[in-house]
Amino acid sequence: MGHGPEEARDLTQGFFCRLLEKNWLEEADRERGRFRTFLLAAAKHFLGNEWHRGRAQKRGGGRTLISLEALSAEEDHAWEPAAAHSPDQLFDYRWALAILEQARMTLP
Repeated sequence: MGHGPEEARDLTQGFFCRLLEKNWLEEADRERGRFRTFLLAAAKHFLGNEWHRGRAQKRGGGRTLISLEALSAEEDHAWEPAAAHSPDQLFDYRWALAILEQARMTLP
């Protein structure tokens, strides 16, 4: 499925651990199909979940999320960088924030 040898071994071990932990084998039913097909579908489902979990980590897992609505004006400015930008850059930044705030206010 495009994974390197080490990652493939880790995913395989993780799959069989999850298979045993969650008692997925109890769901296997000869009437519904072959055991090989069941294992293949379970493995694909597991790999899809692991892919989504990995993408979630890359998007922001492990970071503290800050609610935009919860910030007061003073707190909002506290998150701005301290004078590391030129006045033109700060103006553009604050202008963009004002546009985003207006857009947020128009959303239902």
